[in-house]
Amino acid sequence: MDIPEIPPIEAPPSGCQVKRIIFCRHAETDANASNQLQGSGINEKLNVKGVGQAEALAKRLASQEDIEVIITSNLRRAIHTSEIIAEAYPKPLNIIQEPQLREISWGVWEGVVCPDLQSLIETWQSGDFTARAPGGESPLDVRSRVLPVIYSLLKRPEKTILVVVHGRLLRILLSSILYGNLYHMQSFNHRNTCVNVVDVFFEPSRSKTSPTVLSRLTSVKKDPRQGLYPLVKTISGGGLIISPIPVSLEKKNSYQKICESSFRIKSNNAFSNETKNSTEYETPILDVELSGQNYKVKFMPILLDSVEHLTADLY
Repeated sequence: MDIPEIPPIEAPPSGCQVKRIIFCRHAETDANASNQLQGSGINEKLNVKGVGQAEALAKRLASQEDIEVIITSNLRRAIHTSEIIAEAYPKPLNIIQEPQLREISWGVWEGVVCPDLQSLIETWQSGDFTARAPGGESPLDVRSRVLPVIYSLLKRPEKTILVVVHGRLLRILLSSILYGNLYHMQSFNHRNTCVNVVDVFFEPSRSKTSPTVLSRLTSVKKDPRQGLYPLVKTISGGGLIISPIPVSLEKKNSYQKICESSFRIKSNNAFSNETKNSTEYETPILDVELSGQNYKVKFMPILLDSVEHLTADLY
């Protein structure tokens, strides 16, 4: 299988900076293989298959010689994956453990195959992001501890950062930064060792109402290379976000009201003959405060393996 190359970082507009964050999910554990919920309480290393996956991921990332640091969850499966990547990388990589990047807590469901999980997911999709497993965390809880860590990466000196984390956390994170809300968590179906490349353009600003050069950037672009992805097309300077969440015509208006101005979706039939009738929405420009300074920030998707499952065991 031909794995799409990761294009180089596009030069930012004048007055703006850019960083690349490569988000990966850890490789497989025995709990993954048996469909147990691990959350933050089950803390296993990788199994034999997972080690092989991490080695394949390391080989893939080794060709991206601009990675400068690995930021990882402090759970063993993420650390183990990070160590395998670092060992195979062509230059030394420092691994920094970040406890706030641990997986969502599933409370009393951790360590079991839970039949109630789908019901909880449906509750989240209805818009109740305060819902949680008994004794666990809600998506809002996770978002509140994860986003400050991701925003803080913009103050680091490295230009390209690898972040190794977890499946549900990635759903929460990518929905938040690419859509501006949590309604699209189920758009990202993560297999182990998926790779999600996001370029982050940011500029200092005086206030939320300040004009921004980020408005010149577009994260929705057509790619003539039709063979690479049916859902996410890679192209330098921006990928195409398509939500696989079905939205019926009768529910579409109410769904848009729920998501308000941050609603961003493209219909499932985007690459059929009905492409011209589909609607595209931009990734949001976010207002972020870092060390007392206001910034305008735009996350630009470059390559989203999480949608197409281009994982290590497929190459």
